[in-house]
Amino acid sequence: MRALKTWLKRGLPGPLLALAKGVFFYVERLRHWGLVLIELRGADATSARRLWLSALASPVTAFGKFDRWENPRLLFPVTVRAPGIGLFHCRPVMDDLFHVLPSAQGGVYGALKQHLKPGMTFVDAGANIGFFTVLGAGLVGPSGRVLAVEMMPDTAAILRRHVAENAMMNVTVVEKALSDRSGQEVVAHAPRFHAGQASIVVEDFDGDDTIEIRVMTVTLDEVAADLPLIDFMKVDLEGAEAAAFDGAKGMLSRTKALVFESRPGDPKGAEVMARIEAAGFALRSLDGYNILATRA
Repeated sequence: MRALKTWLKRGLPGPLLALAKGVFFYVERLRHWGLVLIELRGADATSARRLWLSALASPVTAFGKFDRWENPRLLFPVTVRAPGIGLFHCRPVMDDLFHVLPSAQGGVYGALKQHLKPGMTFVDAGANIGFFTVLGAGLVGPSGRVLAVEMMPDTAAILRRHVAENAMMNVTVVEKALSDRSGQEVVAHAPRFHAGQASIVVEDFDGDDTIEIRVMTVTLDEVAADLPLIDFMKVDLEGAEAAAFDGAKGMLSRTKALVFESRPGDPKGAEVMARIEAAGFALRSLDGYNILATRA
């Protein structure tokens, strides 16, 4: 997909580029609805019916805002089951459905499946509504441990609900923002209908209606102080990764592998990659945005 975007950008003049970009995004939105119907199931008859109605409406609901990516949107609240993973409640209009779709972040999904085994310890930094938390908790089993960190109150409430309803007794949820210092009050911003983009460093979301919430910070060193070894960590903090790793110097020395987001061309991403390499990890790309780091 990234190669196609590059070709479109280089090979077409402005007006045609805008048209091609719009067609591309529209087709991709419909394709993701196809993946939803393949990979997810309505957890009950009502949810199954609502999921299919939302899918049938997708040619209309996917129309518009052709200058940007938009996630699949539900018309109603739906409870879905990701087979072999767990049960998830998805809000209408929000981006929840995309975040519980296994193939949406296939590289990260595969990395967890590869690295996590029963009895291991997993840290989910930027847990959102808990898809990877639930996946990781199932992989490490009752003898393993999962630490899930999510700063947004509404999102953290859904995360806790998913942990409870999937009977994941091995999960600890921390409702704070990860940074280089603990105990500071900061402002988190998020597009109103894209909870997965909440950030303490990004404020501009291309004109989308934005919410602001004051949250307290904590360091990874503090929240993971009682974990003698971290077998795997997932970090997705929407631009706050550098500060979080500054607060994880001790914890990183006890971490065997991690995956983190780094967008191409982002100088902060390059800085984070350099820090992780300096901490003794070898890096390789999983997909367009995610980097896998393993002990060199």
